[in-house]
Amino acid sequence: MFGEISYQLNSSSAAFILLLVWVTIFYASYETKRKALRIPQFNGPAGWPVFGNLWDIQGSSAQQFRIWSKSYGDVFQMQLGNIPVLVVNSASAAKAVFSGHSNALCSRPVFFTFHKLISKTAGVTMGTAPSSKALNKGRKDTPLGKPAVRTYLKCLDIETRTFIDQCLSAANNRLDPLRLLQRMSLSLDLTLCWGRRISLQDPLLAEIVKVEHEIVNMRNTLTNVQDCVPVLRFPWSPTTKKALMLRQRRDTYFAQLNNELNEKILKGVAPSCIRADLLGRDDVDEEELNLVCLTFISAGMAPTVATLQWSLAFLSQRPDIQATAFNSIREHYGGDYKGLGDIDDDQGCAYIVALIKECLRYFTVARNSLPRSTVKEFSYEGKIVPVGTTIFLNAWACNMDENIWSNPSTFEPKRWIEKPDAPLFTYGLGSRSCSGVSLANRFLYIFFVRLISAFELHSSVGLDVDPITGCKSYEDLVTSIKRYQVNFRARDEFALREALGR
Repeated sequence: MFGEISYQLNSSSAAFILLLVWVTIFYASYETKRKALRIPQFNGPAGWPVFGNLWDIQGSSAQQFRIWSKSYGDVFQMQLGNIPVLVVNSASAAKAVFSGHSNALCSRPVFFTFHKLISKTAGVTMGTAPSSKALNKGRKDTPLGKPAVRTYLKCLDIETRTFIDQCLSAANNRLDPLRLLQRMSLSLDLTLCWGRRISLQDPLLAEIVKVEHEIVNMRNTLTNVQDCVPVLRFPWSPTTKKALMLRQRRDTYFAQLNNELNEKILKGVAPSCIRADLLGRDDVDEEELNLVCLTFISAGMAPTVATLQWSLAFLSQRPDIQATAFNSIREHYGGDYKGLGDIDDDQGCAYIVALIKECLRYFTVARNSLPRSTVKEFSYEGKIVPVGTTIFLNAWACNMDENIWSNPSTFEPKRWIEKPDAPLFTYGLGSRSCSGVSLANRFLYIFFVRLISAFELHSSVGLDVDPITGCKSYEDLVTSIKRYQVNFRARDEFALREALGR
């Protein structure tokens, strides 16, 4: 009996020792390979075993990058698990790297959760796709330039008017504008792609907003551990299960939108829209169609809504800026102006353009622009950047660069009137910068002119509009403000009702 117990103990001890030896060998091998992946000559924080710097950037990563750049230089190296990453943190370095080597930085890295799981069926967006012929063709075929934007003015007119009308219905009552902003942005995207508007009561609104928000956050390499540490990728992991669930839900509403449009095409009553127009071409396949439509839903909605959320909250705390903007609009259109602006006005009011640029700079909702992957080797300050290197643009740091702006942490629209050609990094830089910049700027201009013409915004004292402390979550890829309520007071309710055709 005692011999059996002794044998079992010896067997258990041997198994434990073997397991310990295996873990030690695996760990030593993993760490050796992980450290060998680091890019020679580039300095940066050492990080932790296995996880690298993942735990160091769980707060405001863009702000942490700014702090590290003071010790390690404008371009430094960190490691996300076993992925070495170069982070660019100043305007001059960004110009040298992203503009100076644009052809070398024309691709995106492929990440397990988003590219291999979520995007396996419907595909990726133009912003997240690695360099390929399909991507180049999709970017070329997608009508997003200034001539195309002029054909979208009717849609911009309808959706911004609807937003103003909905705010008027809640005038003199405190209102959380988030849902109205989400409806406006999503309805614009759906109209352009599928010729289909969406209402506040449509169940698709809540579903698409929820799913796309979750998918965007799963693209965040800084918080998605299994993307950076391959040994944590299991079919039963919570992240994998969530990714597959989101893929199924996206496939469901994506199929619904496509089927609705296909039925209208068969009946000969299809509206003019991007998907219908592309379906009529023999040289466009399903991959390109999905690429284009997903881009509008995913890339357009989250950053636009977040920027407007921050902007409305900030303006509600700054009646002085509202007054300056309103007087500038009246001066632009005429002293007795009481309307909602001219839809054909192509950003003619200089102060409104400056206000928009300052909102984009000051809040920088996509603070770490989508990462790039090098397709060619190049040199930066004599240091070799090899093929396949992942590079982050810290757009937040570049927009706050003291070599470009004095007092960058102060919100001041007039800085853009004094320096209209100063760089703005919110849309990215180089060959993979945002392709929808013309549409975004035109939409923001119409929105701000109408909002400020129609209302004075007021909110309670204490609303935190600081771009660091006011964040709802540091884990989100697109940084939004904490939920709030604001009062929309009509400047002239009679004139506003008349302008809206009520």
